[in-house]
Amino acid sequence: MSRLRHLCRRGLHELDFLLQGLAERAMSDLSPCDQARLEELLAQTPDPLLLDWLLGIAEPPQPVCDLVTWLRHGAMATAP
Repeated sequence: MSRLRHLCRRGLHELDFLLQGLAERAMSDLSPCDQARLEELLAQTPDPLLLDWLLGIAEPPQPVCDLVTWLRHGAMATAP
């Protein structure tokens, strides 16, 4: 979980805000396989592209659509 927590800290302040608390939610919401996929997604996706996916400006590739949808839902649940 510490790796996931580290990957949630991004270079863009907006992403830090959207992803806060994600690691804890991932541990309870996602299977170990999906947690590994999420770690890979966060490790390999540049901040501007990830932000565009979360805001719905760009569509993610099909293999990660489910994870991006999960991220969007989590981000909106924590937004004030």
